[in-house]
Amino acid sequence: MTVGGRLGLLRVARDACAIAGVIALVLTLAGVIEFHGDRIGWSYARDLYAYWVADPADPYANPVGVGFAYLYSPLFLQATLPLKLLPFDVVAAVWLVVGLAAMWWLRALWMLVIPGVSSDLLLGNINVFIAVALVLALSRPIFWGVPLLTKITPGVGILWHVARREWASLLWAAGLLAGVVLVSFLAQPSAWISWVELLRESFSARGATTSEFGPLILRLPIAGAIVVAAALTRRPWAVPVAALVAMPVIWPATLAVLAAIPRLVSVRLPETTGSTRST
Repeated sequence: MTVGGRLGLLRVARDACAIAGVIALVLTLAGVIEFHGDRIGWSYARDLYAYWVADPADPYANPVGVGFAYLYSPLFLQATLPLKLLPFDVVAAVWLVVGLAAMWWLRALWMLVIPGVSSDLLLGNINVFIAVALVLALSRPIFWGVPLLTKITPGVGILWHVARREWASLLWAAGLLAGVVLVSFLAQPSAWISWVELLRESFSARGATTSEFGPLILRLPIAGAIVVAAALTRRPWAVPVAALVAMPVIWPATLAVLAAIPRLVSVRLPETTGSTRST
């Protein structure tokens, strides 16, 4: 078989997986395929519900693991405040459609056949959107703010710019991000203080705890090494792998960050450091 023939078969297989994944998603929402967890309205988006129901005045009232605890930064909640103006069923529908659009842009719709990836969309988590941010951040470092201000540790990918000595773009992004955080802090200083305290308590309780995939305190330097090696060998597709290794908790839905790989595989970087090509 010729190279063109093999590529054609791969495209057919990819498209078939994408169609099967979307159909399975629809059948799950219709109740034909069983999914763990209780419904909230017509969906299973309990993670999204935690963002939507969080009290802007006191977002960290629920402790970790209790009810619908909100765990991300005050800035994320402030940015998503307009969603609170809509009924949750509408918010869940929009979130799902945008998530599917993100998967299409990432050239990763075929990955919906992977249960963990489809779970991320069903639960309304943000791992797919972190995957989008990883792709964009390699050429526009300001997008590192997405992982850094939500799950935090997947932001280890910022070491890509350090290893490639892309100081100008990195400093510009850091300055802009710091400015946005400062405005958010001045608007709600008590919430930021509460978030920092929440992170401190969470890391004290779980950061060094042995889990199935190893404690975060050991996984994080491994993830950093992967990023540096990826930068020095010009392999951007390895950055999502590092992000997965660095996740605070690794569970099936976190596999969705790997959706960044198909798009990053096609990225061509210059031989010398100091600049990147837009993706």
